[in-house]
Amino acid sequence: METTREEANQIQHDETVSSLQELLKINYDSREGFKQVMLKSENPALTNYLKERAALHSAFATELSNVLISLNETPAESGTTPGAIHRTWIDIKTTFTGNDAESILEECIRGEKSIVEDYKTTLKDKIFAPDITALLTNQLGYISSTLTEVKSLENLTD
Repeated sequence: METTREEANQIQHDETVSSLQELLKINYDSREGFKQVMLKSENPALTNYLKERAALHSAFATELSNVLISLNETPAESGTTPGAIHRTWIDIKTTFTGNDAESILEECIRGEKSIVEDYKTTLKDKIFAPDITALLTNQLGYISSTLTEVKSLENLTD
């Protein structure tokens, strides 16, 4: 029979794992989205930027996977259904806009804004061990920087 403390610890563990799994899947989605639009981009500077963002989200996924493994859990191996739907939408949109750099950037901004909100909500609503909080806060900072970096890329679309 579990004590109240053991039960609380298990609940905390389960909530941490669930939150990390969701963020991991979101990073998989983002990585795949950036790779997808990178292949469609006809602007070398934009292509390089998209490649860097895909690599960043891949690194974040690896970090989250390592945390899950350290918690004796099996990390998710793929993204989410909404992420796959968004990538399909990107395919459709870029087909009709002729892989326009501005359209590509719009979708990148939309995706990164969504991820920023997911991270903020997770950090606000859940309690994590300090090292996990630090990791998530650091990742959020990097993802947030995308939104300001995109402003400098707007010149590429003109």
